[in-house]
Amino acid sequence: FWILLRFVGPTVGSIAARWNKYIYSQVSIQTEAILTELVFEHSLRVRVRAETSDAQNESAPPSEPSGRNLVGKINNLAAIALQNIVKSGEAPPELLAYLLQSGLGVWFLSDVLGWAAFVGLGVTVAAFPLPGYIGGRICFVQRGLMERTDTRV
Repeated sequence: FWILLRFVGPTVGSIAARWNKYIYSQVSIQTEAILTELVFEHSLRVRVRAETSDAQNESAPPSEPSGRNLVGKINNLAAIALQNIVKSGEAPPELLAYLLQSGLGVWFLSDVLGWAAFVGLGVTVAAFPLPGYIGGRICFVQRGLMERTDTRV
């Protein structure tokens, strides 16, 4: 029975993850289409208002073009900012899954090991910045070695 569960568990998890990705991609494409339509529809309204106000004030010479970068801002909003908005929905489920797995792991270890599991968790959290610090020091040393090698050549 447990051998079957070892196979069925990851299979069901993989199928659920793929189904979630499929649904998320459909929703994100529809959201991106709706937001793109809204941005361009609003930009057309702004342009029509600007043209009508320019037609009324035609006698006064314009000192500076008012919508100088308007097209660039609209394209930037429609291309980059829109993708950032749509892609921001990917992080919460992954964060929730990470927190759930961590919590269940600590709970299981505390049942098996007792208070020693919390000591191990504390050491892990305290040592979390250590790899970044060591990597930075190695990069600093390598940069110094490369500079010395460059001065010799």
